[in-house]
Amino acid sequence: MTLKDIYFEKPYARLYEAIEKGISEVFEFQHPLGSIRHLYIRCELDTRLGGQTYYEIKTPYGYGGPLISDCLERDKPFLVKEFQAAFQKYCNEQRIVREFVRFHPVFSNAEDFADCYDVSFKRKTTGTNLALSEDPVQAEFSKSCRRNIKKALNKRGQL
Repeated sequence: MTLKDIYFEKPYARLYEAIEKGISEVFEFQHPLGSIRHLYIRCELDTRLGGQTYYEIKTPYGYGGPLISDCLERDKPFLVKEFQAAFQKYCNEQRIVREFVRFHPVFSNAEDFADCYDVSFKRKTTGTNLALSEDPVQAEFSKSCRRNIKKALNKRGQL
């Protein structure tokens, strides 16, 4: 079972269509070994070649990338290879020439696609489990961090 995450939902991607000047799309890859869903925003490139329009695709703000479901761990490499071939064919047909993916740090989907994407680590990310405490900021954040949060909220007039 795959956890639901807003970053992989099309309504979330639609929020960024105007900002990115593109259209959200989903590439669904179905195979007997499993499936892969890839949500992205398609943006028109300014450069035309031979009168043709070309595109780039990118992850909506936040995290995303292709996500595998209903696949045994041992079958993932084969499924990813099949996805890569199908997605490459699709991109060629649709004149998609560039892609930027921000893989999800919790789902670790970059590991599944390291053989077909040029993956590089950019930075660590921090999260908190809101269900573990009634006041996660008080329970998990340092005194100096809590003070900075309070100052920022005061500055915005929210306290």
